Amino acid sequence: MVIWLVGMSGVGKTTIADILFKKISKETNSNAIPIDGDIVRLIDGNNKKETSYSLEARYQNAKRIQEISLALDQSGEDVICSILCIFPDILKENKKIFSNYYEVFLEASLAELERRDIKGLYESARKGEISDFVGYDIEFPIPKAPNIHLKTDQNKTAKELTTIIYDEIYHDLNLANKNTDLKSRLSEARNAIDYAAIVSKLIKPLGG
Repeated sequence: MVIWLVGMSGVGKTTIADILFKKISKETNSNAIPIDGDIVRLIDGNNKKETSYSLEARYQNAKRIQEISLALDQSGEDVICSILCIFPDILKENKKIFSNYYEVFLEASLAELERRDIKGLYESARKGEISDFVGYDIEFPIPKAPNIHLKTDQNKTAKELTTIIYDEIYHDLNLANKNTDLKSRLSEARNAIDYAAIVSKLIKPLGG
């Protein structure tokens, strides 16, 4: 199964993915594997700080996340994707290729996203100081038919929002997956590089 958390930068995708990963690991026998753009770049051997955010680069990154998620899904792993996906064709294809698929659209107002942004990227984009920024010079297409639509700028905490997702996806988790060694290694990964190395070994036998 693939849980695809989609939304703009700062909406809470990574936070909710991390809470969901820990909740699944604690409460079930399933191994949920979080995947995001940074992890994919490390898997592919690209740990450069300077990364292109052009439309073409974003599309290639989204396709690579999709490919890795599919490889893990086909091996019986549950996957939690965090992605700023601006390509409706990828969302449409997801519904066809994964064994089970939950699209979770996380939404917040632009004002709230800018308020949360400690790096000041939204303000810089608004002032025209940076380009290729989703929400300003790159449009964020609203997902048409997500399985779950949550607003992260209202009164619920990230934990409460995660519980809503967990309750919805629980019955489709691969509860037969009792690879406790993998679960332990994922939990003990010291950093993103360690984590990417673990995931890379999982997908290589599948040609990922």
